[in-house]
Amino acid sequence: MRRLPVYIIVDSSYSMRGKPVQYINDGFKDLLRTLKKDPMLIEILYLSIIEFNTEAKQVLQLSPLPKCEIPVIEAGGRSNMGEALGLLTEKLREEINRPDLTAEIKGDYKPVIYLLTDGGSSDSWKKKLKELKKEFSPRIISFGTGNFHRDVLEELSGPENVVDLRELENGIPAFFKFVSQSIPAYSKSVGLGEQRGIELSINDIGISIDNSEEETLL
Repeated sequence: MRRLPVYIIVDSSYSMRGKPVQYINDGFKDLLRTLKKDPMLIEILYLSIIEFNTEAKQVLQLSPLPKCEIPVIEAGGRSNMGEALGLLTEKLREEINRPDLTAEIKGDYKPVIYLLTDGGSSDSWKKKLKELKKEFSPRIISFGTGNFHRDVLEELSGPENVVDLRELENGIPAFFKFVSQSIPAYSKSVGLGEQRGIELSINDIGISIDNSEEETLL
């Protein structure tokens, strides 16, 4: 069975200290509990987690859902998004099964990337983004909180795939709620999307993170 690789990239810079990083750690625990209830995801979902501050680090290598273990994220340092994009490209090269037309091997589905940040970027990132998109064309959905730079996230994801968490009552917990809802939606639609060359956006998969809902992950 073809794998659906999902990479979650979280900003762990100094500005995320306190409650934000606590929400992130608690959110990952609840996210895995939710995803592991879906039999289809048990079969096809492979998950990785990358955190970035002054340096970027893969705290969970791409792993099948049943074998995923929760990392502990700690906040500190600068927000070097370019480091994260560079590391993501390296890991995609190492971990993704690419198609082999001569052997009639389809390879993995196109990677889905979720990115959470509360600022801009303290380092150079545009060249690394261009390299990432040229080689892999991943779906990137960006979430901003705090003093994030919308123009940066729109260049990463396109305007249609940027979520301003400041507009939602639940903030960072709403990020994990979205991820928990959208991964199953992608898993059901990704095959059809790949066959037709469709690029699915937030609106296409019909996910709502309306803050009027009472139930939250945290």
